[in-house]
Amino acid sequence: MRLLAVITAGAVMVSTALHPQTADEYEQCLARYRKGMTNEALLDMRRLLARYPSGPYAADIAFILADAEKEYLPALTLWQAHYDTYTGYKKRDDVLYRIGAINYLHGKFPAAERAFIELRSTYSNSSRYYDASFKLGAIYLSRGSYDDARTLYASITNRFAAAKNDRYYEALIGIAHSYYDQERYPQAIECYREAVRKEDAVQDRAFAAYRLGMCYENTGDNERAKARYAIVCELWGSSYAATLARQRLKQLSAGTPAVTTNAATTVPTPVQKAIPPVIHGAAAAVNTAGQVIYQTGLFQSDDAAKRQCDALKALGCTAFVVRETKDDVTMYKVRIAVPDKPDTLNATKEMLSRENILFFKIKTP
Repeated sequence: MRLLAVITAGAVMVSTALHPQTADEYEQCLARYRKGMTNEALLDMRRLLARYPSGPYAADIAFILADAEKEYLPALTLWQAHYDTYTGYKKRDDVLYRIGAINYLHGKFPAAERAFIELRSTYSNSSRYYDASFKLGAIYLSRGSYDDARTLYASITNRFAAAKNDRYYEALIGIAHSYYDQERYPQAIECYREAVRKEDAVQDRAFAAYRLGMCYENTGDNERAKARYAIVCELWGSSYAATLARQRLKQLSAGTPAVTTNAATTVPTPVQKAIPPVIHGAAAAVNTAGQVIYQTGLFQSDDAAKRQCDALKALGCTAFVVRETKDDVTMYKVRIAVPDKPDTLNATKEMLSRENILFFKIKTP
């Protein structure tokens, strides 16, 4: 079995024959795992799976082993092997979602897209259906597939039009983002206004409220823009959106025009033959000891990447542009050094997520 070969590589197999597996052995391993005796429990589970590769608990053990693996490639290998091996597993939809999510997190967007599309088409009743849908929508937005994004999000708003629940509003915000990225501000305003109509302090609406202000500003209604920015600062004062809103209030007072940050500037592209990346500016020599390092997806221009750097610096991060040339085409990424502090890490992740900027971790302290 492929999964068994992956998990037990280098180990001596006790037997390849089928054995009756006792519930006691599995429950004892599981109990140790839940008590925090992680390494010991995982080692015993690997041995148990090697002894009983087709036992009644094999798929459950393999699921735990994959879930416990934190490194990208080993984890992806385990999840894919699980999906290929245990075709009748009760949580097969969850396994497929994990394959998509781990690829999404590490910037492997075509693979993530395939997994999410398969999950949506095969497991329409899955508890992971909408998680996959929203990540798929973010991929569509990031590469500028606005019609695909709107079609997907509209299927969700239509489904929950009567309930008006969190999924409805999240999808509505996705539709608004698609219009905003196309500079179709009147349509974006209509969607953003409904999404934040109650002026409530739901955290995931902060960025939508800020972008509503940007829409007003970009259509020449500066007074409404100021009022909206003030609401963002009042309701979500510690959020990244509030940081941006305060900046715009200062700039409006100084007469500085708005600069639209287009979320679609992060575009996943096929891997091509590449020369080593070149890090530009003084940040090339930054000491990143004790910091978490992230890298974004691709920006379409140097200016767009620099604007993102400026926004990240407002959060207390070090950010700089990395330029890569592939097949005579120059592309731009942002590398981010984040202090290993919960508040700064959370604010950075929130900001990148709200702008639909795809990013992945490349170094931990």
